[in-house]
Amino acid sequence: MKYILIIISFLSISITFGQNKKSPLYLRDYNPIINSDELGNLYYIFSIKSIDKTFNNDAYKFIVPNKIGFDKFKKLEEVENKIAIDTLSNLINVTHLKKYNPCELHKNLSIRRTIFLVYKNKYSENVFIPLIYEGTQKNIEVLKFK
Repeated sequence: MKYILIIISFLSISITFGQNKKSPLYLRDYNPIINSDELGNLYYIFSIKSIDKTFNNDAYKFIVPNKIGFDKFKKLEEVENKIAIDTLSNLINVTHLKKYNPCELHKNLSIRRTIFLVYKNKYSENVFIPLIYEGTQKNIEVLKFK
């Protein structure tokens, strides 16, 4: 009987966490910082004031999957997809993420299989792009070039 309860508990926990991993997360950023490296890889970074007094901020870095060949990359406009905001159930503003402690936020971003960034493009259209969470770094200054 004890083993049956353990198995049932394990299955219910697995189902709960499995659903959390499978549901897409949409991050809303009104002023996103999307940069590229010298090769053409695109990255999205947002920064939150650190609760650790040793550091000024915590930067969360994401890859924007834009590679289409060995050394060929899509431009940001080619990765963007139009979306209706009112159709999204898991839309979270990045400014609301500061309520989580850094470890909890890192864990939640790490277990997500599907993350999208939602923002207004240069034509003031609501668009989304896919993201892959790469990790967190301390004291990274995020600059936006226009």
